[in-house]
Amino acid sequence: MLKTLPDLRGFARFLTRDATAADDLVQDTVVRALASQSQFETGTTLKAWLFTIQRNAFYEQRRRSSREQEVMQDFELDMPVSSEAPSMQSARDAVTDLGEILWKLPDLLREAIILVGAQELSYEDAACICNVPPGTMKARVSRARSQLAALTETENLSEIHI
Repeated sequence: MLKTLPDLRGFARFLTRDATAADDLVQDTVVRALASQSQFETGTTLKAWLFTIQRNAFYEQRRRSSREQEVMQDFELDMPVSSEAPSMQSARDAVTDLGEILWKLPDLLREAIILVGAQELSYEDAACICNVPPGTMKARVSRARSQLAALTETENLSEIHI
């Protein structure tokens, strides 16, 4: 389980968009997993099982807290200004731009592209996490990639016209 902690934290960061909330979500995930370890089926992927627990915990917390959206928007507005060298700044800007474009995707598509693309899960494992058939996960990833390409093209065109 320790080997999956960095992946759990990465997925939690994408879900919560807040480092502190992500750490809390990872802790909650580990506690829930340990409490229900008898439910883990031998022969299945531990990472997928943990991601499922984490995803369910996140959505449960989200349903309970109506302020979650406000907190996520406040975090977005409070991005620190960097004093690093220009090359590091441009790399940081590119990552920030990618993050902004990812957040323009619908929740289900963003979740699919993060699980399959960033977390390198198989379509089958990602489908288990989201409780959908593998074909649905493949379609979501495909639509997410298409929308990302379109959004990237739109962002580039808007820079040219400025």
